[in-house]
Amino acid sequence: RGMDVTGHGTNDVSIDGHGSINVAGELYGMQANGASSANSISLDSGSVSVAANYAADITNYATAMSALNGGHNEINSDGSVIVSITATAAAAGNAIAMWANGGGSLNIINGGQGSSVNITAQGSQDGQNMALSANDGGRNEISLGAGSQVTIQGSVSTDGNAASENKIVVSGSGNTVTVSGSVAQGSLNIVANADNTFTLVLQASSMGEFTSRYADWLNGLTDL
Repeated sequence: RGMDVTGHGTNDVSIDGHGSINVAGELYGMQANGASSANSISLDSGSVSVAANYAADITNYATAMSALNGGHNEINSDGSVIVSITATAAAAGNAIAMWANGGGSLNIINGGQGSSVNITAQGSQDGQNMALSANDGGRNEISLGAGSQVTIQGSVSTDGNAASENKIVVSGSGNTVTVSGSVAQGSLNIVANADNTFTLVLQASSMGEFTSRYADWLNGLTDL
């Protein structure tokens, strides 16, 4: 495991200035399990990679960022940052890039202008793996400045709990959000602060796949 806190405690990795931080494990990249548990990564600018890669057999899950039972995982930068969150598993459906489960559980990524966040869940059948999953009041949040991009490769879901949320917040103009994977109805909230704008790109190999992936989510939207 990379950064793992269970029960009580804090892991804090920071760079004062420009730099690169890489965190990798098999079952977890970052795991915070418990209301008094937290993992924090911070830097002024640069790059952050968090990865979980469990390819030994088909029975185990690989979760890059796992916040459970009130735990917090944070990646923070005030400047331009490239963030890669990647989960790789041997079996279809066993890779989860960002998983927040339980009230108060939070995975959050904050970046400044010109940032890039790539969320990837991959396995033997990429479309069945989970990029963003929020359950029982857990939350996954990405907040970036102007001229930034977010790329989600994998499915997005919640359990229907009103407090469970996958949220992307963009500020300024020139932002792009790209999704390649199924998005369940009500499971992804994209917010453009004030009069800020963004471009939404929804990828599919055919119109049939587009409908299967995005129709329920799009039809359920009341406001972007």
